[in-house]
Amino acid sequence: MTEPRPDAFLVWLPVETLAENLESALARRAASAVANAARTLERSEVIVAAGRIVRSDHEMVTRCAWCDRLSLADRWLRVEDAPLFSRGDYSERMTHGICDECLERLERSGESRRRSQQFGRRR
Repeated sequence: MTEPRPDAFLVWLPVETLAENLESALARRAASAVANAARTLERSEVIVAAGRIVRSDHEMVTRCAWCDRLSLADRWLRVEDAPLFSRGDYSERMTHGICDECLERLERSGESRRRSQQFGRRR
C-alpha cells in the first residue's frame, strides 16, 4: 500500500481567488478591530465621566425617572453597566430626567401628549 502524497489533499486555487479571500478576511478583521476600538473608546468615556462624578462634590447624577438608567458621558446606562466604583449613594446629588428610549416609548404610546395636556401644556 502506498502512502498518500502530502499535497494530495491540497486544493490549488487561482491567485485571483486567493487574493479575494485574503482581501475579504482582512476587511472582516479590520471592521472587527474598528468596532472593538469604538467600544473601548465609549467605555473609556463612561469611566472618565463616572470618575468625575465620584471626585466631585457638586456634579449632579441624572437618573431616568422611568427606567432608572444613569446618564454618563451622554449615554444612558443600566446601573449594573456603570463602573463599579461609581455605584455609590448619590441621592443628595441625584436629579431625574428621561432617557431617549423611554421618551420614544411615551411618545409612541401618546402618553407624553396626555400628560402634557393634563398639566395644562400644549404640544
